[in-house]
Amino acid sequence: MFDEAPKSYDDPVEWFRYFRMTKYLPGMQMKFEDQMKRADTAYAALRVMTSYASAALDVVFFCGMQENKMLARELEETFGLRPAHMILLSVDEIAKPMKVTPHELTERLKTGGFRISGSGIITGFDRPPEARRPQPNPAGPSF
Repeated sequence: MFDEAPKSYDDPVEWFRYFRMTKYLPGMQMKFEDQMKRADTAYAALRVMTSYASAALDVVFFCGMQENKMLARELEETFGLRPAHMILLSVDEIAKPMKVTPHELTERLKTGGFRISGSGIITGFDRPPEARRPQPNPAGPSF
C-alpha cells in the first residue's frame, strides 16, 4: 500500500505517506529520485518535491535532530535534500502533511538558515555560523 506511488499528483498527503512510511530510511531518497525522473510536468515535479521535503523535515524534526541550525546539513546528509531543492517551495504546503502550523515551520526553517518571504515561500538560504571552537591559550597553562 505505502510502497506504491500515488496515481495522482493532486493529493500531497498521499505523496507524504508514500515517502514517510518507507521502512528503510535511505529508501526515501531512492523513491524520491525515481519519482523525479517520472515526473513529466512542472506541476508533478513540484508536488513530488514538496511532499518529499515534508517527509524529510518530518523525520528530522520528530526523530531526533540535535540543533535547528544544523537542519540543512542533516537534510543533505540523510536525504540528499540540499537547500537549493527547497527554494520556491511553499511553507504552507510543506506544513500541511506534517500537521504543524506554517508559523512553527517558518520559525524552525529560519533558525536553520532558510529565508522565507512574507507570502511563505522559501527564497534563499544563509548557512548558519558554525559554533566557535575554544581557542587554545597561547601563553600556555597558568598555575
